[in-house]
Amino acid sequence: MHIQYYIEMLFIIFALGAIVFMFLFSIKLARLRNGKREVVDEKKWFIVLVMVTVVFNVATLTLTPSQQWILWSPVKPDKVFYITMYDYKFYLPENPIIIRVGEPVEFIVTSKDVTYGFGIFRGDGTLVFQIQVIPWYNNSIVWIFNEPGKYTIRSTEYSGPKHPYMILPEAIEVKP
Repeated sequence: MHIQYYIEMLFIIFALGAIVFMFLFSIKLARLRNGKREVVDEKKWFIVLVMVTVVFNVATLTLTPSQQWILWSPVKPDKVFYITMYDYKFYLPENPIIIRVGEPVEFIVTSKDVTYGFGIFRGDGTLVFQIQVIPWYNNSIVWIFNEPGKYTIRSTEYSGPKHPYMILPEAIEVKP
């Protein structure tokens, strides 16, 4: 199972916890004591909520695949691949792009017309990562592939009528 599943479950648990917290907080505010409304120190509750949020975000950020290594030690890429997107097509420096497992690589993706998405997908169709590609801007991401295999590139942002056809099967080959 991919780490994304666990991250999504943590966010669902956090969201449900926040809903329960708000419900209990509203009950506590509405509670009466001796016929009068109980005065609640809202600063304490706010501090507790901020602390829970910070702890949760720090804990889950370290589990996010794109942040596991870059959070603690920035990595200089061994290879840089410049990819251009124009007129609903990908222009790759080589096809397929050959990468080794564990080798840090940087993808610098530029659009020459509209906003696209640049997504890398595993053979089973699950998303590895994606970035939004803004026109005339060098959009970059550094990535380390941990699994050998062939990966597909797709546009992940609706860009017009030809968007569904922006797929390059097996455009990246990661070798052991």
